[in-house]
Order: sequence, then structure tokens, then C-alpha cells
Amino acid sequence: YDNIELIIGCYNILKFDTWKQPDNILQMVKLIVLNRKIKYEPNEKDKYYKSAIFVDTPFIEISATEIRNRVRTGKSIDFLVPKNVNQYIYNHNLYKD
Repeated sequence: YDNIELIIGCYNILKFDTWKQPDNILQMVKLIVLNRKIKYEPNEKDKYYKSAIFVDTPFIEISATEIRNRVRTGKSIDFLVPKNVNQYIYNHNLYKD
């Protein structure tokens, strides 16, 4: 493929330097970061941060912690995750104590 894009969340770009061979990754892909309201904005932006393309995305108030808690307490997650993910979680008894 000539044009590969790696799409990551904004928290991942803050730790991208710790990924295995980040320089090689940047040679192979265009790094796309989905913007989100974050609590920590780095004062010094490293070369990975500077090379990324930031894309504004709608903010949806869904957290993995909330999903796990809802499963644990028997509440529905029908409209929080795709149907196949929902089935996988329940078929494999994930997030249950």
C-alpha cells in the first residue's frame, strides 16, 4: 500500500515514543490523532507529536470503565458498543467478578 494511515487516540500520542520502533512506524504510515478533550497537554511536543495530523472528532461520553461497570452490575450496554462486541463480552463472561 502506498498510503497507510495509523489512527490513534490523543493519549496514545503522548506515549508514542515508548512504542516499539516508533521511527519505523512513522516511515510507513501517516499518523492521525483523534482529538479529544485531554487533561494533559504537553509543554514540549516531541517529533512524534509534531509529525502527527490532529483531527477534531465529536466527543462522545462513553468510557471503557463505564461499560465494564454496567456489565458487572447487569445493566445494558446495547447502544454503547457494536452488537458483535456486546455478544463477545457476554459470551465470554467478561468484566464479571
